[in-house]
Amino acid sequence: MSVEAPERREAARKALDMAIKFGPELVETQLAKAYYKYYCERDYEGAKAQLESIRRQYPNNAVVWEFWEVLLRRQGQWEQSRALYAQAVELDPQNIFLLTDAALTDLAMRDAVAAQKHLGRARDLSPQNSTLISFSCPELSVGWRHRAGTSSFSTPFSRSGAMAST
Repeated sequence: MSVEAPERREAARKALDMAIKFGPELVETQLAKAYYKYYCERDYEGAKAQLESIRRQYPNNAVVWEFWEVLLRRQGQWEQSRALYAQAVELDPQNIFLLTDAALTDLAMRDAVAAQKHLGRARDLSPQNSTLISFSCPELSVGWRHRAGTSSFSTPFSRSGAMAST
């Protein structure tokens, strides 16, 4: 069920209203407002403004930087997105989900070296993580096969970050 489903959107709105009622100044409530703007309303500029407000209040909150990065990536602002990921990783260097998502952004930008670095750090933190292990398999390895006779990398991701059809 997607957020476009009316019942799902209504549930999200009710949850946000309750959060605002009980803790309007909490960082979690402020982030929930940004998430709602982004996912339910598709108001990317409103979400950015909300995130900027949170960032000013909580400059060391890695979640803010990570979510802002996702928003910029959605808008095709790849270099800015990557810079924010670097800041988020600096703030939360042991977050394997953040490191993995940063690696996927690197791969979408065709930077296998940076992706390998992020995934290596994540594997060091969680060596038994099956997702990280799968990214290390030969077919999905960040040492992506170099296509014979071309200079492009073969990856399962399109430039937008979405899975490409094969």
